[in-house]
Amino acid sequence: MYGRYLGIEFVETDDNGPAQYQVVTGDPRAVSPGVPPGNVGGITNGSLIVMNGAIDWGNSEYGGGWFDVAFHEIGHALGLSHSYDAPSTMGGSGGIEPVFPGDVNLVPAMRMNAPLSTDVNLYRFDLSQAGTFAAQTIAQRRQDANGNDLPSLLDSLLTLYRETYVAASATSDFGTQNAARLKFVAKAAGVASNGIQIVVTKADLGSSAGPAISVNGSQINVTLNTNASARTTAQRLVDALNNNVQSSALIQATLDSGSGATDLATPTINYSPIRFTGGATNRIVVARNDDYFGRDSLVNLRLDAGTYYISVSSTGNSSYDPTVSGTGYGGRTDGAYELQMRFTPEAIADETLNNARGVAFDGDLDYKTGGAFDFWFQAGHTIFVDKANSSDLTQDGTEFHPFSDIQTALASAFPGSIVRILGNGGTDGNLSTTADNRPYLIGFDALGGAAEDGSEFIVPQGVTVMIDEGAILKLSRAIIDVGKSVNAIDRSGAALQVLGTPLNQVQFTSLGNDSLGGQSDANDFNGAERGDWGGLVFRQFSDFQGTDWIGQGVFLNSVNQAVLTYGGGQVFDDSVLQVFTPIHIENLDSDMPRFARPNVWFNTITESADAAISADPNSFANTQDRSGPMVRGNRVVDNTVNGFFI
Repeated sequence: MYGRYLGIEFVETDDNGPAQYQVVTGDPRAVSPGVPPGNVGGITNGSLIVMNGAIDWGNSEYGGGWFDVAFHEIGHALGLSHSYDAPSTMGGSGGIEPVFPGDVNLVPAMRMNAPLSTDVNLYRFDLSQAGTFAAQTIAQRRQDANGNDLPSLLDSLLTLYRETYVAASATSDFGTQNAARLKFVAKAAGVASNGIQIVVTKADLGSSAGPAISVNGSQINVTLNTNASARTTAQRLVDALNNNVQSSALIQATLDSGSGATDLATPTINYSPIRFTGGATNRIVVARNDDYFGRDSLVNLRLDAGTYYISVSSTGNSSYDPTVSGTGYGGRTDGAYELQMRFTPEAIADETLNNARGVAFDGDLDYKTGGAFDFWFQAGHTIFVDKANSSDLTQDGTEFHPFSDIQTALASAFPGSIVRILGNGGTDGNLSTTADNRPYLIGFDALGGAAEDGSEFIVPQGVTVMIDEGAILKLSRAIIDVGKSVNAIDRSGAALQVLGTPLNQVQFTSLGNDSLGGQSDANDFNGAERGDWGGLVFRQFSDFQGTDWIGQGVFLNSVNQAVLTYGGGQVFDDSVLQVFTPIHIENLDSDMPRFARPNVWFNTITESADAAISADPNSFANTQDRSGPMVRGNRVVDNTVNGFFI
């Protein structure tokens, strides 16, 4: 209650925490050793406030014994003396009403502990279109870089202002006794437009000349024609000012009242200069919030296009002028904070995003215009693999010295890291000429020896493998296994992202396919055949690593713009010969939140044994806006089964 009115904050700490004041129930002799144990209800030395623990205080209700004495002693610690001559908290009988601290004590307390926070932080932002704006402070919920709580004492106040402009203007009857009155409005709005003025003189300019107009900075010089055959009238002056390039850039002239034929050249000029006034830049309060998340503040509303300011101040500091520095006062708290702002623009009517063929964009691939396309990726320590770097003797997996084989890269990976497999252009440096590009070789050659990049490809626990555009992976009697956990080996959280492009797709093919990457097995005289390798196997617990990403609607596993040929074969998995389809999704138990449901879109699967894609029934779980795997736009042709096997 003191903190509500004074410039101080009371925060409960542990017994070892730093504190200016400590309020405890215990032995008052800790403050004054000579005090008899039952002689005082409470005592303070200015920083330590001790309530006598030997007294039975009852329930310690509002206005009760413990409460009343504690309030009294805290008042002493804040600098208040006794006030026995008035009914008050610091008096002997308390206040007339059970109101704490009460006006008698509050006035001096506010003078000694005034709310002195004056800080106001103002942030400007411009919106080019309407949309939903949200801003929030994070002070009470503040954390350090390691995620540990680091709360601030700031009780924040958020205020949103819209900036509006008023253009300066001026009127004059040019000495005609209101027979005609002209109005001038500055083209540029704001305070700066107040500096414009019109200086009027008159002269005989000849029988065919109109009024003369010239501009010098923000001053417009007008010479009225007094020639009897061409006297300047109100309408002639309006037209002259609006038709002059320089003056029309500064002002707009109109006939506000009276006759446009009124003679302006005859009356005495006692009205010059005509000065513009009233220009202003205003900041109007649009929204304000004090407490939303505890003491943290939030504003969330629709805004039109325009210029806005969001200000952060302390609660109590709300009467400042947002256009004048140093006008803040009355804030009761202070401390560090973070400000988060978001803006979601509204869709503009009659505007759609079209693809290269002019067809309205279908974001979620449901064959209807619009929709959101969701794609997720992992950021972290990256280990690079580039087959073209095999001659480098200083390979360390960095961008400039990548490993040249996948097996070494996977062995170097750790949970949270990324293994990025790069494509290469071969001898001609061109990704699109795939015959000479250097491939990655996985599995076994014709004589049973392990291939160059390892006999197996199992993504380790918590590791995301990204395969870049143009990469060629040739396999024999092998699969790419994501999420496999056996024999107490945890490989949960593994993820595979195949990131091909329409011009440079990722190729998965047989070790015996010499048309891609040249001849890779000198002992293979049969060439590529259906079923030479298995497929990309997505198992349960992939996409899951301690944190339930799938439970949050995050699906890392994805295969996009890949060509899979000669897959669908039999591969030994845990010493058991099994058939794997080119895209194979396997979720064996009933732990629904951890089912693998990859994105599989715009791929080509051909010349493969068995079905093109397969998934067991568990793979079609309907949770987190996902019903089974997201499979769209794939082309399956010339396979044993051109379909999706369930």
